[in-house]
Parts: sequence; C-alpha cells; structure tokens
Amino acid sequence: MKPMQQYNSNEQDAASADGRPPPALSRSADLWPLNMDDFRYSHQQAALGNDLLYTSSIWIHEIPDGRNLDL
Repeated sequence: MKPMQQYNSNEQDAASADGRPPPALSRSADLWPLNMDDFRYSHQQAALGNDLLYTSSIWIHEIPDGRNLDL
C-alpha cells in the first residue's frame, strides 16, 4: 500500500511541476472482487513455481558439477 501511495504522490508532484493536471486517483470502483476461480488460478501458479524450485534444488544438490544426464 505504501509504495502505491508514494507512486501517486510522485506522479502528482511531477504533474504539478510540469503544469499538467494531476492524474486521476484510483477508486474502489476500479477494483473487482476476487472469486474462487481467481484463488484457484493463483494457487495453481504458486504450486507450479514451488515444484520447479524443488526440482531445481534437487538437481543442484545431486549433480553439483553440472553434468548433462540424459534421462
């Protein structure tokens, strides 16, 4: 939240320094509520990333010299 406030503040300062109108601030109407499909998709993406990280760490620990093993 803080980086977004800082970004908005910087944008407003830059606009006033250039003589431009300030940018429109976002409102709650600009956001949409999350539903269960959004949660499932996020969970699936995180699980895929964790699987890749786990597989990479096994590869690094078991084959530290970087040999190419055709499995």
